Amino acid sequence: AEAVGIGVALKWRNILAVTLAALVLAAMACAEVVEFRSCDENLDEDADIPPRNCSINALRVTPCPEAAEGKPCKVKRGNSVELSVDFTPVYPVTEFSGRAYWTNQLVDLPLLGMDTNACNYTACPLQPNKMQTYTYSLEISNFFPVRAYDVKWKLWSENAECCFITGIKLVR
Repeated sequence: AEAVGIGVALKWRNILAVTLAALVLAAMACAEVVEFRSCDENLDEDADIPPRNCSINALRVTPCPEAAEGKPCKVKRGNSVELSVDFTPVYPVTEFSGRAYWTNQLVDLPLLGMDTNACNYTACPLQPNKMQTYTYSLEISNFFPVRAYDVKWKLWSENAECCFITGIKLVR
């Protein structure tokens, strides 16, 4: 009788695992591929970091139904938005950082309170020429003014940098 009970428990555990995997895949399918542009890095000629030493393969934001129309994602203040970026580094990296900034033509303002250890959001170490996915859930404070923003996201180490910009629109 005990063996039957263990068998039933294992069966339910397997059903739960398959259901959970299906829900994760469904959530990933709901993520919208959004438009982005490379950062225009104005590095001086003496800089040790090349301006582009990774490629961005795709950027997905959840939720973002506006992406289907090529519009910036609308995000309600007080909510979070999940960003997943597929990128391919051309360098090996053991540790690296990530941070989002509100950006304009004059200044980049870092979003405070972020966990900047990018290895918590993708597998480290990074292998050259192997695509990886960095996924981060960004909390949007109620204190941010309602308006459209350009968000610059940087992933970097001491010898490399990867950067892109995308638009979001904060709403009430």
